[in-house]
Amino acid sequence: MKKYFGILLCLLSWSAAAERQFDVEVIVFKRNLSPEVVKESWPEQTPAVDFAGSVSASNSASMLINDLQVLPEALGN
Repeated sequence: MKKYFGILLCLLSWSAAAERQFDVEVIVFKRNLSPEVVKESWPEQTPAVDFAGSVSASNSASMLINDLQVLPEALGN
């Protein structure tokens, strides 16, 4: 029994020692209607975006005035 327990521990530690493991989940959807039946329309001209309350991230003075800070980069990149 101790042999089997030792082998089981070795197998578990071997899989944990892998450099990186990823789980990938894919969800596939099927359309209810054919594309010819659906009549989507998009505007030719989009409305202008109002930047009145925006602050530039490269302007450190305005960032400080508005009590904002740029988030640090994620570790491990």
